[in-house]
Amino acid sequence: MIAWGANAIGIGYSQTQEYLSCLDIPMMTSKYFRKMEHLVGQEWEKVLEQQISQAGAEEKQLALDAGNVEEDIPFVTVIVDGGWAKRSYGHGYSSLSGVAVIIGKNTGKLLFLGIRNKYCSICASQKHSVIKKHVCFKNFSGPPTGMEQDIIVDGFNSSVAQHGVRYKYVIGDGDSSVYARIIELVSYGRFVIKLECANHITRCYTSQLHKITTKTSHEVETRRILKQYIPRLSVAVRSAISNNTKSGSNAQQLREDLKNGPYHVFGYHANCRTEYCKRKNTDEVNLVPLLKQTQMFSDICSALEYVVSRAHRLITNKRYMSLVCKFSGGKRINFCQRDSYLRRCVGAGLSYNNGPSWHSFVVNHHSHNYFSRFCKKRLKQNTDRKVTKRKRYCNLKETCNGDMEYGPDAAKPDMEHEAFQSRKRQILLDLERDIPNISHIEQITRAASPDGLLQDGGIIEVKCLYTHRDDTIDHCIEAVPNKICICYENGYLRLKEKHNYFFQVQGQLHIANKLYCDFIVYTNRDLKIIRIEKNTKFWLETMLPKLKEFFYECMLPEIADPRVPRGMKIRDSPSITAAQENKEAKTKKKLTL
Repeated sequence: MIAWGANAIGIGYSQTQEYLSCLDIPMMTSKYFRKMEHLVGQEWEKVLEQQISQAGAEEKQLALDAGNVEEDIPFVTVIVDGGWAKRSYGHGYSSLSGVAVIIGKNTGKLLFLGIRNKYCSICASQKHSVIKKHVCFKNFSGPPTGMEQDIIVDGFNSSVAQHGVRYKYVIGDGDSSVYARIIELVSYGRFVIKLECANHITRCYTSQLHKITTKTSHEVETRRILKQYIPRLSVAVRSAISNNTKSGSNAQQLREDLKNGPYHVFGYHANCRTEYCKRKNTDEVNLVPLLKQTQMFSDICSALEYVVSRAHRLITNKRYMSLVCKFSGGKRINFCQRDSYLRRCVGAGLSYNNGPSWHSFVVNHHSHNYFSRFCKKRLKQNTDRKVTKRKRYCNLKETCNGDMEYGPDAAKPDMEHEAFQSRKRQILLDLERDIPNISHIEQITRAASPDGLLQDGGIIEVKCLYTHRDDTIDHCIEAVPNKICICYENGYLRLKEKHNYFFQVQGQLHIANKLYCDFIVYTNRDLKIIRIEKNTKFWLETMLPKLKEFFYECMLPEIADPRVPRGMKIRDSPSITAAQENKEAKTKKKLTL
């Protein structure tokens, strides 16, 4: 039982030996300890496999009873989560092992558990010699940030074969690209719908609030007020999610409660629902007018928008990884050499499924009087803790960024259509100004970079024909007329109107408000100067419509719901998509000829 207990509390051989030595109790050899650990791990794995199979059968039956069937296959809602054996602190993801689980929402039990290892101590020690026959635990060669995605996709692809169900609704955090990989790699991925983990969403919101308190553009007084009220703002979000989930309210009601959160916290209760607000008839000071005098309140609402836009996906919290942390000694010890991390993750799974007295579910030790008393005492403590739960406030400050596979920049699903359209309308409303202000904004935000300015209202743009640097310009026009930006027309040299340089020059002339451009083209042997006049008709009829289309169809959607930070392709306008498809069709046609 020593090996059992050591693994259950997250320590290894050295710590167990030191602890027993302090009690003057002799310790077994490390070889025998590892043997006992292996036997314990086998027993744990066998029991967990049985429980996973039973949980799958329960989830399937519950889905059938509820009529949740598509294409003759029951579908269920699952919770996914993952982590590593080594702390990353938001950067430097270099763990040798990772774990991920799929949990049935209805039963609250594990349906799938997977481990990925990048390292095997025996393979590493015999790298330059013939490796002896052994059980190798290395099963992954990609980046550590890709472990969770690989495991979850594996679990989704095996759901029908393992449990006879599909995982249609997936509840997960917003800091990894799991959902994007599910859509891409799972056979039924296009039907999977993402729900959001309330715990991770609230943490992101809290982090954004802390960032606002560091902005020196806000007054010191308002920053101090916000810093003091951050815990209450976080609690307001958690309470709104919890109350609406328990009462079965729709997403719209949750959105309204979330938006009202800052007003409630800062003392304005006119829009509060009586079900959860107990401050309506108090003499609480209303701080909302003070915060609205500056940009502070607007920034708070902008940070909250991230939560509001995901109201339809906020469901639950997750705690499996906290148990893994306990079994692995708080990620302070390297248990990734062989099968130790796997065994501890399995133990965490048993603890998750069966609660604090999980030991008694694995092996019948009730004949041992103290062991039986311990299990009963732990169960009672856990029950009492839920009844007398005290509030805990945790101020988190995000100082580092993750990568594209995991963290704040990971791939996430797009904003809900209704919230997306609402966000775009709000941005346009915020941009509305009177005519003098519009002129001023255009003047200070437009930019052009000509190569030179002329005193009489002109600009200079210089281009080098580097590919033809050893030829004369006239010879280039005759030899490769389709690959050069200029040509002769009626004996005069001119810049082609369909060339990108013509768009560049006209854009510079209108942005810089100049009358003409001296366009200089040169090689090592020649130089030509072409005067290009400002063409207002070309700007209004050709360039401006394209610029407007780019703003409304590409730039505005990216401002409202950014895709670039999530590692995704930006939204293209219909004309851009059509042009891309046309180009691709022409390319395929050429290849078939």
